[in-house]
Amino acid sequence: MTVSSLLWTLGLTVLLSISFFAFNASLEKANAVLAGTIAGSFPALVVIFSLLWFGETLQASQVVALFVVFSGMMLASIPFSAIRGHKLRFDRNLWYAVIAFFGWGIYFTAIRIPIEAQGWFLTGALVSFGGFVSIAGVFLLMRWSPGKPSLSWRIGYVPAFLGTVLTTVGTYAFSYAIETGKSSIVAPIAGSYPALYALLAYVIYRDRLERSQEIGVAATLIGVIALSILSA
Repeated sequence: MTVSSLLWTLGLTVLLSISFFAFNASLEKANAVLAGTIAGSFPALVVIFSLLWFGETLQASQVVALFVVFSGMMLASIPFSAIRGHKLRFDRNLWYAVIAFFGWGIYFTAIRIPIEAQGWFLTGALVSFGGFVSIAGVFLLMRWSPGKPSLSWRIGYVPAFLGTVLTTVGTYAFSYAIETGKSSIVAPIAGSYPALYALLAYVIYRDRLERSQEIGVAATLIGVIALSILSA
């Protein structure tokens, strides 16, 4: 670890925390479908930044696979019935989603700098610890505020704990992938979670999927598999 790599890691960790809080605010205050679609489009920004900042190159077949992934994500994220029913409203609170979009785009591009300097494990540990400190600080502020929320153990702490564990595992996995691969390839694969979310919501909660969403989920999964094979 060097002073420079440490400062990069800490700065990007702060940016990541701000992006997460902005994303949560957009889900609460704005239309959740639009907020998730806007913020979840950050892999496209990572691809552009990686090509410009790090001089990465893509093969024609990889570009086609990326197009399939992004197209599938859009189809899986936005139900056409909501568009036809004019249920998707644009309001100023969607700016929170825009903040998350740019924040995640910059973070998942620039995190490659400290990873190359100090390795994936140390970077992942610092990011995880910084995220824990940020969440703990906000939680304490909420508990001490006059209108503090009421959290029960069953519906509050257990999901938060599981989310923390899974996010930590994902952070280490992403850091390792960035150290061994291209950001322009890794980020779209890791960022294709909207399609997986739609599929899991259908399997676990029996949420109904429209035909366009089913096509989007299938296209995203096919694109991710193809992108992984082409980049191996």
